Amino acid sequence: MKEPAEKLIAAMAEYLSAGRVPVRLALEADSGFEVSIQRIATFPDSLRQGYASEVMDELIRVADRFGVVIGLEALPEEQDDPDDDIDLGSLVEFYRRFGFEGDFTPGDESVWMGRNGKPSSSHSAKMR
Repeated sequence: MKEPAEKLIAAMAEYLSAGRVPVRLALEADSGFEVSIQRIATFPDSLRQGYASEVMDELIRVADRFGVVIGLEALPEEQDDPDDDIDLGSLVEFYRRFGFEGDFTPGDESVWMGRNGKPSSSHSAKMR
């Protein structure tokens, strides 16, 4: 029988394989009930259209269903087009909308964040 973390990873792989969203998501099971987001990236021609938020909504929904804790390192990646770059503060705020917590200090290169429960009910409203 699969552990909850493995079920979450399998469910997200199935969701993404349908090709509905132009997003790459890499997850890793840290234990039976913990998963780390290794990477979430929207395809360059689809940036800022809500696709990453859509994937995060599904990830949170499935994680809550299986009782899985999610962690990540918020670390901005340099984009091909500098206009597409996102700063760390904006990235941290993006994850906070989904219930992630972590200490951000201006000047940091990355922030470790975790989500241990359901996000605030306002995160979906903020995305629309």
